Amino acid sequence: MIPQDDEAIRAQMPNFVMGGPASTPLEAVGRLMYHSGMHAGQISMIRKQASLRRA
Repeated sequence: MIPQDDEAIRAQMPNFVMGGPASTPLEAVGRLMYHSGMHAGQISMIRKQASLRRA
């Protein structure tokens, strides 16, 4: 049976994973989306700088 709420998921997880607090799958997806957004911003800045240097 798959637990549906965060508390049930947390009850089955260890307190710490790889040196940090354990998180739910939803929190992990949120961090992944945030992290991807940061890289997208970095890439756009690099592309902007590259186009300015070509001109």
